[in-house]
Amino acid sequence: LWRVRLLTGFLLVSIKSEVGNIEKPCDYPAIENGKLSESLEYHKNYYFPASVGQHVDYHCVDGYSTPSGYHWVRIVCSGRGWFPEPKCLKICNARQPENGYFSQSWKKAYKEGERAKYVCNTDYQTEHEGGEVTCTKNGWSSPPRCIRQSECATDMTARDCEPPPEIANGSIAGGSVQQYRHGDRKQYECNTEFKLVGSQEIECIDGQWSSPPSCIGYLSNTNHLKYIIAIV
Repeated sequence: LWRVRLLTGFLLVSIKSEVGNIEKPCDYPAIENGKLSESLEYHKNYYFPASVGQHVDYHCVDGYSTPSGYHWVRIVCSGRGWFPEPKCLKICNARQPENGYFSQSWKKAYKEGERAKYVCNTDYQTEHEGGEVTCTKNGWSSPPRCIRQSECATDMTARDCEPPPEIANGSIAGGSVQQYRHGDRKQYECNTEFKLVGSQEIECIDGQWSSPPSCIGYLSNTNHLKYIIAIV
């Protein structure tokens, strides 16, 4: 009798194990800052969920890159989901800092998670320890900056700034972080059909940001002009 019970228990465990290993289909892969091909996006209710073994191709929008750096990447539906996991990483442009340069001068951009070193010219020194900055999902962890050695003592006593102020019909280029040091700079960009008025760049000066620009709509200017012409 105990042999029958043992055999029955073994069969039940085996059945449960097999059921637990059943390969499930893959749902539509919602990729942040990425897209599938137009045909798959348009017919996604037909193609998804996908069966194990099926594949799809995706790419990233401007300003983002696939982990491999290729424009199109193929992912396959496996028993544990899509493989490799589809991701789009932020791209940080390696523009040469004023009075300095990136160590890898041939590299034009860095992907999210990568670190970059920069070097300053004579009589200047890196603001960041070791001259290293990191590319994050919001852009550079802090802009690479070279400061005059004579300014270092003054910068040490200056106050930090909070995140830059938001503006109507525009945004902060590359996003923002929680804290900025004296001398840090940020740029603004306007939404589509809006024109930037004022200085595009602001600077953190002893705990205060310089005046941000404004974004003026082209359409509102056109209507105002028509109104003036009508009066005349």
